[in-house]
Order: sequence, then C-alpha cells, then structure tokens
Amino acid sequence: MSKFSLFKELADFFSFKARRLILLALVVASVAGTFYWHWPAIARLLFTFGYVALIVLAIESQAGYFVDFTKAAVGTFLFSRRYKPVPLSDPEVDALARKMGVRGRVKVYSTDNPWVRGPFTNGFTSRVYLPLSWIRSFPKPEIIAVLAHEFSHVTRRLRFALELTLAAAFAYGLATFLSMLTVTLLLVFEVTQISLAFLLASFVSWRNEYRADREGARFTGPEGLISVFEFWKNKISRDDGSETHPPLSNRIKKLEPLLDEPKPPQ
Repeated sequence: MSKFSLFKELADFFSFKARRLILLALVVASVAGTFYWHWPAIARLLFTFGYVALIVLAIESQAGYFVDFTKAAVGTFLFSRRYKPVPLSDPEVDALARKMGVRGRVKVYSTDNPWVRGPFTNGFTSRVYLPLSWIRSFPKPEIIAVLAHEFSHVTRRLRFALELTLAAAFAYGLATFLSMLTVTLLLVFEVTQISLAFLLASFVSWRNEYRADREGARFTGPEGLISVFEFWKNKISRDDGSETHPPLSNRIKKLEPLLDEPKPPQ
C-alpha cells in the first residue's frame, strides 16, 4: 500500500460529499471562532449567522442517516422474536472460519427479519447475521466471500474499537482546547466535539470496511465481493456511500488489483 494512501482516502472521503464538507466547515469555523472577540462587531454578527446556519445544515444533512439507523435498529430488535435467527450450518462456512482463525469465536445466523437488509456483524457477540434473501439471491461463492468480509470484522474488532476510542478522545481534546481559548464555552465545545467525533468515526469506519474487503479477498479471492458490489451498485440510484460504508464503486476499484494476484489455496 502506498505511503500516501491515507491522504488519498481522506481526499476521497471529502470529495463532493456535501454532508461531510458541512461538518468539516463546522470544525474549521469553531477553530476560527476562538478569535471571535477580537473581530469587529459586523464580523462577529456575520460569523454568528453563518455558524448557526452551518449547525442547522449539519443537523438537516445527518438527520436522514440517524432516522434510517434508528428505524433499522428498533425494527431489528422489536421483530427479533418473531423472526428468530437460525444458525447457519455449512461445511464451507466452517472451513472458512477455520482458515481465518475465527472458529469457536463466531457464529453465523440466517434471518428473514425484513429490517435486516444486509449482512452485519455484532461486534460484542461476534455473531454474523445474513439475510435469507441474500442466501436465495446470490450464488454460494459470493455468499462465502461476503462472510469472509464479515469474519474480517471479527478478527479486527479490537483494532476498530481502539481507533474509534482514539477518534473520540481526539475530538474531545480539541474541543476542550478550543473552549479554553474562548468564552463561548458550551457552543464551541459541543459543536466541535460532536462534528469532529462524527467525522473521524465515519472515516475510521470507511477504512475498516476497506480493510475487511481486502482481508476477506485474501481468503476467498476478490471475485465474489466484486460481483456482489456490482449487483448492488446497479440497483441503487446514488453511489456516494454512507456514514459507515464507502461507495461501492470505490470498493470495487480497490479490489480489482487483487484479481491479478495468485488464487488463494482452497
């Protein structure tokens, strides 16, 4: 991996993504706002209106994500008894778990809960949930490739948790530092901490998904994941990613160079 890849990923993370640029603008404005009382009155007035406008835009731009996330989480919980997950027992899945070193630490379940729209891993229990609709729609090799991605989340969950903790700590530290430089303590502290923490957590989550893609492809080859990503990319109207997952087109591009590497042993 190129030593400049982190900067490339940062550039990609912010490129043409209005909702992330709004949060970044809020952080920059918070830093600039530490000089608030040194400005002339007209500049302070303009800054206040602009700052409040950025806060409103940030709330509005992120509202959709939080509403969708809350609906999915609540729906999954409320219907968990009605659509009880069923353990998925399969020799190929067990072989993959052994090969990736997660056997005994991970259990795979299939579910027909309508609120579970895609595979996901419970980071606390290491349980992997796979929608029944996916099992019926995708060929076995592609399902195995998807599970390799999810197993990679299990093997890297401690690193991911550490990175999220560092992101939150950095956001808190910067907010505290800025609050020491200005009398607008509460506003600067809260806005900076929330905006920066959300940005950093989102970026860390993106990198975690890229790593899981690469790690899973090491064990199953990249073809299965690429095929699944291409299928969903053609089904959606916009491919700009979410707060937790990068755009499918980007993930495909990062996997394509692995097509030329030797096939993993079966």
